[in-house]
Amino acid sequence: MKTFLKNTKLFIVCLLVSFQLFSQSKKEPESKPENLLDDKLDYWYKWIGVPHTSVTGLPTGTPTGDGMNGIPLGRNDFKNVFSAITLDGEKVLRATGEIYGGLTTKKEYENYHLHLKYKWGKKKWAPRLTLPRDMGIMFHLTGTNEDAFWSVFMMGLECQISEGTSGDLFFVPNKDFKVSPAAEARVNDTKNWDSKAPLKKVGANTNYQSVTRSKNFESDSTSWTAMDIYTVGSTGVFLVNGHVVMVFQNANVVRADKTVTPLTKGRIQLQSEGAEGYYKDITIQSISEIPSEIRKSAGLDLLAAKAKQSTTSETTQTASANTADSSPFKEYIGSYRMQDSSSVKITGRDNDLFIQAGSFPEMKLIFKKTDEFAISAPSMQVEFLRKEHVVTEIKITYMGQPSVGKKE
Repeated sequence: MKTFLKNTKLFIVCLLVSFQLFSQSKKEPESKPENLLDDKLDYWYKWIGVPHTSVTGLPTGTPTGDGMNGIPLGRNDFKNVFSAITLDGEKVLRATGEIYGGLTTKKEYENYHLHLKYKWGKKKWAPRLTLPRDMGIMFHLTGTNEDAFWSVFMMGLECQISEGTSGDLFFVPNKDFKVSPAAEARVNDTKNWDSKAPLKKVGANTNYQSVTRSKNFESDSTSWTAMDIYTVGSTGVFLVNGHVVMVFQNANVVRADKTVTPLTKGRIQLQSEGAEGYYKDITIQSISEIPSEIRKSAGLDLLAAKAKQSTTSETTQTASANTADSSPFKEYIGSYRMQDSSSVKITGRDNDLFIQAGSFPEMKLIFKKTDEFAISAPSMQVEFLRKEHVVTEIKITYMGQPSVGKKE
């Protein structure tokens, strides 16, 4: 018992320190976009897949195949599939498309806004000679290149770039399909994202291995199209030429043993996939929240409000001390006595929820789904536990370590 209390006390200390660090970081100015494209591609490494049998100019003895199955070239970019060039006086990234490949970031990213522009070249290659031009932005990638789909595209999520379907959401599993991504999205009867449609499970173990964007906002094939990905926690939004076309929530990874873990970060990969194309203005910016104007266009604020109302209607009891509070989250409000006897306070204001530990500054909770919230900067998850439909406890998970407190 002494060891247990000591561990919970250490947990609360870490929690308080996290609050302090985050409150200090809030005073810092918003980070500026970081340019990810330079002449030497210093932020990236190349991984090249299986050359099609039609590819020429390879070193003698290089194995080839159908472009998808076989031995990948790996770090050997014999055909210069990816290169930084000057096009019309601008620095751009060229992806020849001649061999499937992924230009992958050297580090992982979490909670960011990724921006780039793309346009198509003239050449197409087997095995996609008769298919629409195709590339893509893969993100939240985990695992290894050796275990990647088609020996090149790592396990994770994809924002599709293709003629007529840019902004589609794809779920890319690992090589043997034993690890697959999943999420929730508003999908209508035509399998398009629609902010007014029901929220459905998509990806692994569902009937939706992809979700089609709401509408086509692409530029013509000779002009640049802007792509933006906003992702905070397990939620993401895709924009095409400034229009919201896709929203997903509660992204996760499903393994063969049926274990499920949140998918909130990973490497980023730009694709070469059978068509010549160009990327430019590639920037990334750390964010703590999806901008309000994007949330509004994505319908996230409306969805959260509906979920709050639903949560309130489901409850059968509310602490009498909080009945005067008009917040739709009022059933969560109150003090919670943690396992080491320290106190955590939950308050409501302007239809938002806040958490405060000890004398440290309060922090806004980010709504994820009913009874579940996040605090993005310290990577903490907050869950409210119920007994017979009534909130009775709070569970705070920090660095994978949970601590539970009872409502007073």
